[in-house]
Amino acid sequence: MSNATAERLNQISEELKSILEARLQELAQAMRGTEQITRQIVSTEMEIARYSQITSDSAGELTALRKDAEDIRARAEDAGAHRNAVVAERDALRDSVSRVEREAREVATQVSDLRARHRSMELESESLRREAEEVAGRVKLAEENVARLRRLREELFDQVSALSNTRGKD
Repeated sequence: MSNATAERLNQISEELKSILEARLQELAQAMRGTEQITRQIVSTEMEIARYSQITSDSAGELTALRKDAEDIRARAEDAGAHRNAVVAERDALRDSVSRVEREAREVATQVSDLRARHRSMELESESLRREAEEVAGRVKLAEENVARLRRLREELFDQVSALSNTRGKD
């Protein structure tokens, strides 16, 4: 081999080395890129697994929350029905209180009227009592007068009788 061939071989060898190094660098860079992509893929798969787990857990929690919401709705309906019953009872009691208050006012009016009538009757009773006492006094006086007049009459009869007896004897 000649020098020119050897040199040409050296050049080819150098070229091949530089190509090989370039290819090795590209390969290393591609490996690093692949490694990075693989890491991203693994990370993404882990994220997907985590999100799948979160979705699964969330679905379970959502089911539990829906059940809780249904229980709360049922309790709210029960509370609403109880509230409606209490409101109806309150309204009935208000009506009852209004009726009792009306009756109390009517009774108070009647009591006031009866008190006024009682006072009037007491005044009339007192007036009648005084009048009765006056009439009783007049009756007693009249009875005394009648008794006195009877005695006078008897005395007069006795005197007339005595006079007639004395005139008859004369």
